[in-house]
Amino acid sequence: MSNWSRFDDRNVMRAEEVEHRFGKKLGRCPFCKSANVGLYLGPAPHITCLACGADGPLRHRRSGDDIVACQFYAIEKWNQAA
Repeated sequence: MSNWSRFDDRNVMRAEEVEHRFGKKLGRCPFCKSANVGLYLGPAPHITCLACGADGPLRHRRSGDDIVACQFYAIEKWNQAA
């Protein structure tokens, strides 16, 4: 099975791959408590719940922002809410 999911026509990195690549474990969804969450790999990285569709927190990239820094930000903020 691939570590990549398709959800609403978006590429989402599964939680296991996030932990492998970033060394951070994603918390459960604070809304439905599902562990089926992942990192959206688009221009505004954020965590999404593949069970209930909850997204966030969202940080839009500004010029000069590093995409990896934005991904780390999304992981940290999600885990604070979880």
